[in-house]
Amino acid sequence: MIPRISIVVPVYNVERYLNACLESLLRQTLQEIEIICVDDASTDSSRTILDILAGQDARLTVLAHASNQGLSAARNTGLRAVRSPWLLFVDSDDLASSRLCERTLAAAESHEADAVFFGHSVFRDGHAAPRELAATTPILADRCALLRRAAFAWTKLVRTDLMRTNSIEFPERLCFEDTPVHWRLVIESQRPVFLDEPLVWYRQRKSSITYRTDWSRADGIRVNDLIRDYLQNTGRWAQWKDYFLVQELANLARTHAYYAIANPALTFRVCEEARARMTAEHWNVILSGKGLLRWERDYLIACGRSSKACTNPTLFLPLLRHRLRDSLRCLWHRFRLASSP
Repeated sequence: MIPRISIVVPVYNVERYLNACLESLLRQTLQEIEIICVDDASTDSSRTILDILAGQDARLTVLAHASNQGLSAARNTGLRAVRSPWLLFVDSDDLASSRLCERTLAAAESHEADAVFFGHSVFRDGHAAPRELAATTPILADRCALLRRAAFAWTKLVRTDLMRTNSIEFPERLCFEDTPVHWRLVIESQRPVFLDEPLVWYRQRKSSITYRTDWSRADGIRVNDLIRDYLQNTGRWAQWKDYFLVQELANLARTHAYYAIANPALTFRVCEEARARMTAEHWNVILSGKGLLRWERDYLIACGRSSKACTNPTLFLPLLRHRLRDSLRCLWHRFRLASSP
């Protein structure tokens, strides 16, 4: 029997969380599913857990990498093995609502959609998972609104053919790899649907990318380069540039703000990356202020300009505000280090 939905689960050193994740998937109210787990050369007992569960339930399949290749490669391996017309991605340290498959497939079928975008809830590691919420009514989605939502791979049910026909895969060896895939699915889906229900529960833990202090936290800059190339190479730049430029500029500002707290030594490098990408189109957005928060605009005026750009005296105030804000961030960082045990 061909399953109705395939769920791809990348696995790497998650022995503490793996049982709970897979049990939440095996308890789905929609039974006709396959769960494709891709072990990315785990060094803990994750593979043993997978083999035991696969022996107990034929719906679970285990694939394995001989060496660690990263999250994107594991997802891509699982994607190539999918047999069903629909697919979901779920991360192996998260949990899924028992109605995840049933609710998303019903939403897709009710609107003849090829992609369903849905909500999620957040809980901290060591705390109880959020409770199930009441069902809502799916609606045809606004693409611009979808592009403003979080780009997580595990917040969408997608027709398998939509990804394969358009050669959509996750860029490898990059963090924030979900973002370019999210953009492509939003734009290339013929009938996207939004279901305002939290059907995946995202576990926040300190080993995640959110808490990193090395340069990999800045991969968000590089994945935006991939999105720009995609829009320009497919003739979609004029239509989507306004949304993209705001997102790219906000990401540059937020990356700088993150490192100002987590690793101030890298803030200058973020400024260099920002200056290398600035064009007249970027400055039109910055100077108009549309779509950007004031502190984001202040940063971009202060640190994104070359020696000759933006010399207008009216821009001195944003520059001064940024300098003050950045100094306070540095003071907070020193205080945090001094007060830590």
